[in-house]
Amino acid sequence: MTPHFILLCFIPLLVLIFFKNSKLRRKTLDPPGPPGLPLLGNLHQFDANNTHLYVWELSQKYGPIMSLKLGSVPTLVISSAKMAKEVMKTYYDNIFASRPKHLALQKLSYYEFATLAPIREDEVARLAKKISEFASLGKVVDFRKTMMFVSSSFICRVAFGKRYEEGGLESRRFDKILSETQNLMGGFFLSDYIPSLGWVDKIFGMISRLEKNFKELDSFYEELIQEHLNKQNK
Repeated sequence: MTPHFILLCFIPLLVLIFFKNSKLRRKTLDPPGPPGLPLLGNLHQFDANNTHLYVWELSQKYGPIMSLKLGSVPTLVISSAKMAKEVMKTYYDNIFASRPKHLALQKLSYYEFATLAPIREDEVARLAKKISEFASLGKVVDFRKTMMFVSSSFICRVAFGKRYEEGGLESRRFDKILSETQNLMGGFFLSDYIPSLGWVDKIFGMISRLEKNFKELDSFYEELIQEHLNKQNK
């Protein structure tokens, strides 16, 4: 018998074992949830544009706590405030409370955010002035593009201590890098769900995009750091 024939004979047995073990795990450990496919789990059932509706529909059928399989990643879904309170406060409050303080959350606290009011007010004043100037000249304001620049400018002033001119070279460079970063953060990496198929991400160029974006960010931050160091040494 050829190796291919032997492999074909074993495939039905492997599938049977998989389903048997999957059902056993679901009965003994996991909360209820929709059945999935081998390897894919429940990934094929999701609509990227209406994930919240799909999860809500599942909660109506399986209850406020359910289990999904995103590829090979077991996922617990909690869809009610009462159940979330039980998990995060009643039973595991000591675990969440003992975590190290997150620096970013401290900086974005109400008190810290209030200290940034002068920057926000200045950016809003600049926005109002620009809209007024465009209106007096009868020009159309691309509000989406303008608001993106206001947000970007606010972030730069808070994080970097400097403001880029709208449409300037550095502003366009930062926006391009940030846009790619956001696209990658929201992008689909198969290796996140099925690690053994990580090579697919390489074939479709996701890994090379990630590495390129990292280098661009690293270079951008290095220039900012060097700029601040040069100012301190003067």
